[in-house]
Amino acid sequence: MVHRLDTPVSGLLLLARTISAARSISYGLRERTGGVKKGYIGLLVSRKPLETREKTDNGEITSLVRTRGVKSTDTPEEKSGTSKYKILSRGERSSSDGLTYATVVAFQPVTGRRHQLRQHACALFGTGFYGDVRYGGMQSNTRDAICLHSGALLLKEESGVLKLIESPPPAWWGRVLREHGLSPGPLHARFLSWLKEE
Repeated sequence: MVHRLDTPVSGLLLLARTISAARSISYGLRERTGGVKKGYIGLLVSRKPLETREKTDNGEITSLVRTRGVKSTDTPEEKSGTSKYKILSRGERSSSDGLTYATVVAFQPVTGRRHQLRQHACALFGTGFYGDVRYGGMQSNTRDAICLHSGALLLKEESGVLKLIESPPPAWWGRVLREHGLSPGPLHARFLSWLKEE
């Protein structure tokens, strides 16, 4: 395994067959200079309209990211983390519980900090991903999962050719999106198009 996913996050997990391949891909993921890009799709749901703190639908966030579980005294508790983002879709739903607003966001981590995207979502929108109560997200009925999905990896091969490895969100995402006034249809294609352009 050359990278990890937080337990409640769905999606791609890349494995390597050789030690040299694992080293090369791990370096590319860590340094973001080795021709490896990771893309995620996240759903945020709130009782108020969601706007980014920069008031833009497409941009980059750099902030201090809390690194949890740090035991060594010479390791800082916070490190700078950077992620690119793009809002893919917005919706709203009226129910007996009141009005809720939903936003689907694509993320590309530029650095690789623990819980980076979960903290960046909260910093950008003032709320965590749907189901991610640890970071202020609304409670969902998706059991232990949160609405954050590792949807694609772009790898640059030695020949210079880009190889796309993709994984559309799981089937239960479609139900959750429709519950919040969103159409699941074109989101994955729009997400892939954005990731390839970045």
